[in-house]
Amino acid sequence: MKKLMAFLCALTMAVTMTACGGTSQTQTEENTTSAETTNETTSAENTVQADDDTLVFISHMTSETLDPLTTASSSGVDKNAMHQIFDCLLQFDDEGTPVPCLAESWEETDGGKAVLFHLRQDVTFHDGTPFNADAVVYTFDKQFANPLTSYVTTYYTACEKVDDYTVKITKATPHVALLAMMAEGPFIVSPTAYEKGADQFAKNPVGTGAYKFESQGSDQYVHLTANEDYFDGAPYYKKVIIRTPVDSSTAIVALQNNEADIAINVTPNQLALVEEDPNLVAEVNTGWSIKYLNFYAEPFTSDENLRKAVYYAINRENAAMFNNEPETVAAKTLYPLRVMGDYADLQTIDGYDVAKAQEYLAQSNYNGETLKLYISSNEALIAQSVQADLQAIGINVEIVQLDTNAYYAKITDGGCQMTILDFGTDQVSTEDMLNFYVSDGYYGAYVYKTPEYDAVMEKIDNEYDAQARRELVKQALEMQYSFYNMVPMYESYFNFVHRAELTGFNPVSGANYVYYLGKVKPANA
Repeated sequence: MKKLMAFLCALTMAVTMTACGGTSQTQTEENTTSAETTNETTSAENTVQADDDTLVFISHMTSETLDPLTTASSSGVDKNAMHQIFDCLLQFDDEGTPVPCLAESWEETDGGKAVLFHLRQDVTFHDGTPFNADAVVYTFDKQFANPLTSYVTTYYTACEKVDDYTVKITKATPHVALLAMMAEGPFIVSPTAYEKGADQFAKNPVGTGAYKFESQGSDQYVHLTANEDYFDGAPYYKKVIIRTPVDSSTAIVALQNNEADIAINVTPNQLALVEEDPNLVAEVNTGWSIKYLNFYAEPFTSDENLRKAVYYAINRENAAMFNNEPETVAAKTLYPLRVMGDYADLQTIDGYDVAKAQEYLAQSNYNGETLKLYISSNEALIAQSVQADLQAIGINVEIVQLDTNAYYAKITDGGCQMTILDFGTDQVSTEDMLNFYVSDGYYGAYVYKTPEYDAVMEKIDNEYDAQARRELVKQALEMQYSFYNMVPMYESYFNFVHRAELTGFNPVSGANYVYYLGKVKPANA
């Protein structure tokens, strides 16, 4: 369980840490150069001029390796490049629902403990070798065997060949979000190419994707060429260039100068400029995460009334306004709506109520001491809103801004009295989110919990009957809400910006970093 929770925590934070930006005059414990500054690329040698046959994509990270099977998913593997070179068994539709890709259909088997995937029979790898069940099993076995990727066994424990075009994948728990995971990975590799050596494969990756790998230069730009034999149709653009990250203002200038076509994770202040430019379009959508204020240390762990006071003191709408996200609405469920899925109707949570906040504060053990709110630079604006709300009811708050690495370390060590982060991902279920807070869960040592809560979660982890598990989930949601371990503020918004003449984008790509560039083309094409 700890292994799963550690991975999921790292994943949810890694996915969302770069989603929003901002600056603030808050005091910091440590002054460091931001990733945006260090990654800025403005030199003439790295300038790319887009043309009619080339699509230029500005990524959020640099591709340190092009082998998806030898490193953890959040460490040096740029999904934006991987999803062009490789395919997964499934892909996401415009609503974020898993739909067919390399697998054309599927059904549960073994009483819900496994899923049969029926594979397409018209697919070949870029090296001309056939795609089949052997290639799928080979890819999964490589994942299972590698210590850096074997965490997947906490999701699924086996991938077996049933026949040449059918595989059976066994789930580790009844509630694993297996279909969503199969749209995220693993990226199916050519066994023939991979057997020549992982080092060689990392320099010349071979998949079934809409684009073939061409080169990666000293500037770390990834150059791809169209797979004219792609099973879903040849891409419109014959070449794709995946650029390394730049700050948002530089990205917008590149789009305006026709040096790039797509940029992701644009900061709110730059989105305002995009709205004024008829040549650019911002795609803004909710994803699988909520902006939370979390309690991870004393005095919150042992003071229920203090947790409740803070919970009711936070004005969710004002927080969104401070963070330049006025379109969003206050959270009505404990976890993100996309994560909750069919469970969303099981719970409705309360929100901002100053009278309740003051009532609970009076019953708490708070004596006027200064409490610390730890944030990364991404949360600097919203932190000011939280600070003002708490000061309004008499709680003194110091905002402590850390660089990203120090921020992660502080959270992991349980040293944060309060912190703000986007939490959630397309690869977790409601049950996974609830599991973060059991005694041996990732946050179990830092938050309030009870043996009764642990017992309910243990039943959930072993209940394969959907209706019975639903009733248990309802209990767990009610219990976790009653603990007030967090303040769900609002559904997090994510974005990407592209040139106005382009179409074929998936609206939820900004939230899950899964882009299908083979589908992109000019509106008049």
